[in-house]
Amino acid sequence: MKIAAVGALGFRDRSPRKLPGEMHVQKISPRFRISAALLATLVSLAAQAQMKVGVIASSTGPTAVVGIPQKNTAALLPRKIGGVDVE
Repeated sequence: MKIAAVGALGFRDRSPRKLPGEMHVQKISPRFRISAALLATLVSLAAQAQMKVGVIASSTGPTAVVGIPQKNTAALLPRKIGGVDVE
């Protein structure tokens, strides 16, 4: 004989009992998984179309001896690396 618990609103709880802290895991359909993987791939490809490179160099003060050549070298960096535009 199976006994169903009655909740506060009077509805019978026929779901299997869970221990405290135990979670119910829903199965994800294969079609959804493939769609999510494809979307993530397309987003990552779009994000790799351009790359920004920042240079911090001090051009004044006592460290200008090192900073000015660094700033001038940054202007010589390539504009395209491996087919990716560098900004």
